[in-house]
Amino acid sequence: MKALFILNDPPYGTERSFNDLRLAKALAGVKRVLVVEQNHSGQFHRYLRADFELPGEVRSLHRPGPLPIRPDEVYQKLTEWSHP
Repeated sequence: MKALFILNDPPYGTERSFNDLRLAKALAGVKRVLVVEQNHSGQFHRYLRADFELPGEVRSLHRPGPLPIRPDEVYQKLTEWSHP
């Protein structure tokens, strides 16, 4: 299983923000995209779907609250998705 992590940095004051071409290159050949975000409404997932042509199947793992999403939760979601 390959994983690509895209960080949603603030729009100002960082060099890590992505653009259309960098995202398209990073997602070339990808069959599934899992958007992981710490909020109640899945805003980043909707932003990506609205502004970018995401390849293949796209799912979102999001939830509100003070407790961060743990790496094992992301791993569990990915393995469940890989083995239906």
